[in-house]
Amino acid sequence: MELAPSVKAVGGARSTMPPGPGPDVDFGSLAEFLTALAYPARLELLRILRFPHLVSDIKLAPMRVEPGENPDRVASKQTIQAHLDKLVDADLVRVAPAGEGSRGAHVYTVNSQKVYAVTEDLRKVSTMYAGRGT
Repeated sequence: MELAPSVKAVGGARSTMPPGPGPDVDFGSLAEFLTALAYPARLELLRILRFPHLVSDIKLAPMRVEPGENPDRVASKQTIQAHLDKLVDADLVRVAPAGEGSRGAHVYTVNSQKVYAVTEDLRKVSTMYAGRGT
């Protein structure tokens, strides 16, 4: 399917953008990263993982507390692991073996270069709406 010059296919969707130079951003990849970050717990994990941690050392409090729930409870290890897996799949978090005697445990650390790149792509997109265009 051929698109008109002012219509671009982005991540399977059509986007109408004015012709000419725009931000050098892969919108499909950016959308995937934003999807991985679309949970408050995952954003909190990025903060925690500025320094290496084992899953067993990570404590995540719930972001929302329903009436009657204990606000001091922490997320289960399975929940934390599921969030970590999504962040690792998106390359926003790195995982490495914890070392000898760790019984297969892994250490998780934020991939600061990737987080910076995502932030930079968001900055580029924001300039489209700031009137600067690049």
